[in-house]
Amino acid sequence: MGHKGRRHLLSAVLKTKKTMTKKLTHQKGEISVAIVTLVALTLAIATTLVFSTDGESSNVVAQTTTDASVESVNDVAVTSAGDDSESIDAEVQNSASMESASSVRFAKAQKDSDLCDQPPGILLNLAKRGLVSASLILEECGDDLPPGIVLQLQALAAGQDEEPADETAPIISDIEVTDITESSATVNWTTDEASTSRVYFGTSTPVDKETAASVGDSNLAAAHSKNLTGLTAKTEYFFIVESIDEAGNTATSDEGSFTTEAVEEEDEDEDENGDEDEDGDDEDEADTAAPVISNIETLNITESSAAIAWDTNEASTSRVYFGTVSPVDTETAASVGDSNLVTEHSKNLMNLAAGTKYFFVFESTDEAGNTATSDEGSFTTIEAADTEAPVISNVEVTNITDSSATVTWTTDEDSNSRVDYSLTSPVNEATSFSVTRAFDSTRTHSITLNNLSAETTYFFVASSADDADNVSKSDENSFATLAVEEEEELDETAPVISNVATSDITESSATITWDTDESSNSKVYFSNEANIDVETADSVSSAELVSSHSIDLSELDAETTYFFIVESADEAGNVSMSEEMSFDTLAVEKPADTEGPVISNIGVSNRTSTSVTVGWATDEASTSRVFYSTASPIDTETAASVGDANLVTAHSKNVTGLSPDTTYFFMVESTDESGNTTQSSTHSFRTLEE
Repeated sequence: MGHKGRRHLLSAVLKTKKTMTKKLTHQKGEISVAIVTLVALTLAIATTLVFSTDGESSNVVAQTTTDASVESVNDVAVTSAGDDSESIDAEVQNSASMESASSVRFAKAQKDSDLCDQPPGILLNLAKRGLVSASLILEECGDDLPPGIVLQLQALAAGQDEEPADETAPIISDIEVTDITESSATVNWTTDEASTSRVYFGTSTPVDKETAASVGDSNLAAAHSKNLTGLTAKTEYFFIVESIDEAGNTATSDEGSFTTEAVEEEDEDEDENGDEDEDGDDEDEADTAAPVISNIETLNITESSAAIAWDTNEASTSRVYFGTVSPVDTETAASVGDSNLVTEHSKNLMNLAAGTKYFFVFESTDEAGNTATSDEGSFTTIEAADTEAPVISNVEVTNITDSSATVTWTTDEDSNSRVDYSLTSPVNEATSFSVTRAFDSTRTHSITLNNLSAETTYFFVASSADDADNVSKSDENSFATLAVEEEEELDETAPVISNVATSDITESSATITWDTDESSNSKVYFSNEANIDVETADSVSSAELVSSHSIDLSELDAETTYFFIVESADEAGNVSMSEEMSFDTLAVEKPADTEGPVISNIGVSNRTSTSVTVGWATDEASTSRVFYSTASPIDTETAASVGDANLVTAHSKNVTGLSPDTTYFFMVESTDESGNTTQSSTHSFRTLEE
């Protein structure tokens, strides 16, 4: 803990002690025991301060704590007289939380303290522990407590076991800019509950969170401090702060600004004769500025590695935190670094997963211990190279004639088609015949071998290569051509195609049918572009010789026009093709919308004495309406409201004509285009005093 943090905590301890000495003229019996516990907590914190500090600051805190204890004992001498003292003594002696006689005496001095002067969080803790009833706290202090605390106290008063969901954003206060130099500044603020810290800043106003620089972390705290570095001297910067509590409620401040200092020129400590000036200081000022980060690069990205490089304006260490989850948690993320002090930094990240997006932040610490942390960056590793060849299966020979045969097979991935064949075994690619269809990137392969000799045995090997040029070859197979039937007249007439039709069209499939006047095979070429090139178009085929043909096309795009050509070849190899035709796939049917919009991020801003702005978000475009009233629960039939029918996802409504210094209750309502309506739970705000 730094000197400043220790001063703040000590101040809080003394302030609590001072608050507890205020007079309270009622409810003494129930409150006194609670105050005993509160005092014990206060003294425990003070004691922790004494043992957690070091050096001169430790002596100061210890002395202050001792002074406070002495003052408490003196108070006892003044306030312990009277009948109530003995009663309080008995209560204190029975309290397990009191650990010393000085704590007991200090508690007795607080018997008249004001219950409602205690912080809301302590009041809630007292109620949870059963030291003070929740009903009493609500009765005495309810009007001055935050809505989130009131809801939890109401739940405790009603005997509920579970606390209500937190829907209240943190309250931001005490925004302050300190330690302004020519290149840095520190923004400090507090919240009424533990929440994250982030500052968005830039030289343009208003600050745009989407494009502005930012610095922050996801640690939950009530006291926030973020250091802005790498700033330009003598420049006005605008900023907003943002805090998000554990329940995801977000609070954003109004815009603030500050101006960096001008660059200080070096003092001339020596006169023209080289002698030191009377005011000269030959001691160097302490280094309190963090390194300035620049020239960030992501280099040498491979399947399993990448390098992060950056520069700093002074020699400093190097460390990179990285992982697949954003934001990067430096407590748990993997990291690589070293303590060498350099200005040019480069760290290699190894053993990464291929085809994966990684997030990273890096930090550099100078010799004086000042640390600079980068914004979060990201990169994606290269996809793993394809080294697996296609798997060939179902090798068959069909349509064997005295001069031709068709070889078919399938593969487990898209690839081309090739058949090497010869009259001798084994088949040698260098000397054999081959037929290749390199353009035919498909999983169903068919190659017809023509000009063969009748009554001859042929040996062949089928092969396929994928887009990465990985090649698979089948085992060697063979077939024998048929004898020539001299008495049969040679068939040189192609099939006649007729009755081409489409049926069973859906958003992703269709069936093409046609007839031929003789038995022949079936093939459909198809594309979503007109003027089909059968050499490159997708195709589906069947080698079965039939006269009624049916081919199913699948995995089509919805609402798309497809063009197609049918082709049939008879047993003699005579081929006929149809004219180009087309069909349209159907649109995807959307299910009826029966779900109301999901409302989130409800917040109140721009409070004045007579108006506020209520904002919220929905997960779909919907209307906007705010019901508001000084009474709770809200009756939407009678409550005032403001809204409009515009369908948006980011909602903001101004509520005007309000009374100053008054608590209002409100709920928001949104209705989507299908008429589904969602209402939020009840929230509240209080207008400012005039």
